[in-house]
Amino acid sequence: KHSMRVLPRTLSLLLIVVMILILGRADDRSALMSLYDATNGQEWTKNTNWGSTDAVCLWYGVCCNMSGNAIENIISNPDRDSCLPDYDTVNFNGSCCQPSGNVSGLLLSSNNLRGSIPSSVSELHMLELLDLSNNDLYGGIPENLYNVVGMLGIVLNHNPRLGGTLSPSISKMQNIQGLFAEACGLGGTFPPGLTDLQKLTSLHLHLNRFTGTLPLTLPNMTSLVNLYLYGNGFSGTLPPLPRDVENLVLSDNNFEGTIPTDWFASTVSNGRLQYMDLGGNSLTGTIPLCFEGLEELTFLAMPSNYLTGGLGNIPKFVSTLILRYNELHGDLGDQLTDLSAPTLIDVSNNPNLGGPFPKDIVSNPYLQYFFANNCTFQNGSIDDVSSDITAPKAIE
Repeated sequence: KHSMRVLPRTLSLLLIVVMILILGRADDRSALMSLYDATNGQEWTKNTNWGSTDAVCLWYGVCCNMSGNAIENIISNPDRDSCLPDYDTVNFNGSCCQPSGNVSGLLLSSNNLRGSIPSSVSELHMLELLDLSNNDLYGGIPENLYNVVGMLGIVLNHNPRLGGTLSPSISKMQNIQGLFAEACGLGGTFPPGLTDLQKLTSLHLHLNRFTGTLPLTLPNMTSLVNLYLYGNGFSGTLPPLPRDVENLVLSDNNFEGTIPTDWFASTVSNGRLQYMDLGGNSLTGTIPLCFEGLEELTFLAMPSNYLTGGLGNIPKFVSTLILRYNELHGDLGDQLTDLSAPTLIDVSNNPNLGGPFPKDIVSNPYLQYFFANNCTFQNGSIDDVSSDITAPKAIE
């Protein structure tokens, strides 16, 4: 008799579990509807099934049991094509989502959301990826969002009215791998909590209003590969770098002083840096010897600074070199002949840079664009380049 009493109770519990898996947790549904109401959901570009009795996994942009590979792919490239299913026909074939399970992804990019992000989004306890980019959000990032400690990626790019700043509470998100908040009107200083995020691989805070210096603790971000901070108001001297950084963009800020002579030797391991842009600052001094060790560097841009000296320390595998509007000097032809496969060289507006016309450089078969106007060449011209050698597509 006892076992017969237990059986209905067990069946009831199983039924509850099944209903939760199919329809979604009540707090998930409530949190999603709060977002819908707060961001004018009726005017969204796509709002299929939102507010209906259908399972939340069938609501447009809600991704349940999102595959780990899909999350990693979006974190590595937030602009990639969506992997969402066809919600209109309930076709999940080839998508990264499942028709039932936990809400692990919320992908509502470019969907005409207009309003503030409600704090109730933090009640999506299993959320791993939040993409609300390219909308019209305002009111800042709610403090409660930092409590979603399982979050792997946040993408808020191009919400210019979002405003506010990043709270030190972001240090709670110890699992986060990608933070994208380009052109969001964010301000304040670099949040100290960011340097505690040792799993963060991509940090994109460019085109905002951040000010102040960068912390000396940046090397604590041991997994950071992509650091994009251009178009802010950061100032002071260049900080030490995370050891595995590959893409570094600090242009159009207010950095000053010289480039440290051991900037890469002491922080960047194995010369992994591939892309670097320091243009539009107030850097002075020469290009240090430590640049020579950057064997993976292919893009180097440092225009519109006050750099002096010559170009002898440019890594030989650089294919794009942009150094216009500096105070460099010396014989151009003697300094860049070691470049193995340059495609673009722009050293224009360095009036003390010149020497004989660098026909050996211009004759390089890989070179497509060469700009050296307002440099001082003593003799020679493009006409000295042999007609049987492919000349650049553009030359000034």
